[in-house]
Amino acid sequence: MGQSIAEIISLAKKHRGILEQLQKLTPYETDLDKIPMIYGAIIQNKGSDVKSTAILAIVFLFSPRSIETGVLRHELKLRLSRAMGGLSVRSVNYRWEKAIFFYEHYSDFRNTTDAIILNYIPTNVNCCDK
Repeated sequence: MGQSIAEIISLAKKHRGILEQLQKLTPYETDLDKIPMIYGAIIQNKGSDVKSTAILAIVFLFSPRSIETGVLRHELKLRLSRAMGGLSVRSVNYRWEKAIFFYEHYSDFRNTTDAIILNYIPTNVNCCDK
């Protein structure tokens, strides 16, 4: 796997606006139709702030530049909104901002999110290709 969320956030703080750094941040997944399946798989692992963890993991897979820039693409917000049972786009954005804050400040949240990304999602994303 490429760069971790922590590395991307670190890049954002050190190199704001450097195009070369942004070009390194390519998505692991591009088929937005997989978002509901991935979201559902993550939500099954009930825990505190699991929806925020799911949003951060999905954004990492589909739009790592969003982690660097702090801004979610509108289409990604809409897809997340639908996957989350029609949650408003504003609520998705709030959970996104909350997830970034928690990731930066709480090691338990960071460790849980990293574990989902590094261990769970890569083995299950391919199942969605069928």
